[in-house]
Amino acid sequence: MVELLSNAVTKTVQQKSAIVILIVLGFFFSENAFAQQPTITFAPNQFGEINVDIVDNTLDAHFGKSNNRGKEFVVEFGAGVTSIGDSAFYDCTNLILTALPEMLITIGKWSFYKCEKLSLTKLPPRVTTIGDEAFTECYKLSLKDFPTSLVSIGDWAFTVCTGLTSITLPTSLKIIGMSAFANCSNLKEVIALTTIPLRLEFAVFEKVDPNCILFVPGNALDAYKNSDWSIYFQNRIQTK
Repeated sequence: MVELLSNAVTKTVQQKSAIVILIVLGFFFSENAFAQQPTITFAPNQFGEINVDIVDNTLDAHFGKSNNRGKEFVVEFGAGVTSIGDSAFYDCTNLILTALPEMLITIGKWSFYKCEKLSLTKLPPRVTTIGDEAFTECYKLSLKDFPTSLVSIGDWAFTVCTGLTSITLPTSLKIIGMSAFANCSNLKEVIALTTIPLRLEFAVFEKVDPNCILFVPGNALDAYKNSDWSIYFQNRIQTK
């Protein structure tokens, strides 16, 4: 049965038609054969070679630079994906994606690196971890509020995301990596909800909009003014 399913998927991938829908099912070896299967759909199919694995609810799809040529392609996630693996959509400059899996918890390193047409406006509510360079040079990314579950933002995670104009950092956040928002040149407003300023790594807000304002809780104004945050925001720290 497993062999037949595998052959069917391989045959579908090799088709040359303009529009092909490929559904990849995980957990072929699951003890519960009737459990809800994670899925991912691609259309149109323009891949010379495709490698997709969904194991333990983790999407591990490495398309690579060879898939940047040709027309735009759309990815739609089905139920069950809780993690997007490292380099899953690395340098897929023609990727069109407006929503991530609702149950997503972890976004791996380089997962959407240089996905220039990625136009997400929000992240799923359960996301806790955003890996290093996960969204580097995703110019059309326009996130505002980060999930209240978010704990860690990796190094260079949003570097050169020029579509960011305002971000709200939740109280759950414990780590902001080096250069996480560096060169976000249109970032005009940062809202920090924690009363105790997080320790910032090197160049976190380097070269954001020079007039970018940091808004903090009323009882934390002095704490932020006397912290690493003042390096980037100087006298532009206010209460909201």
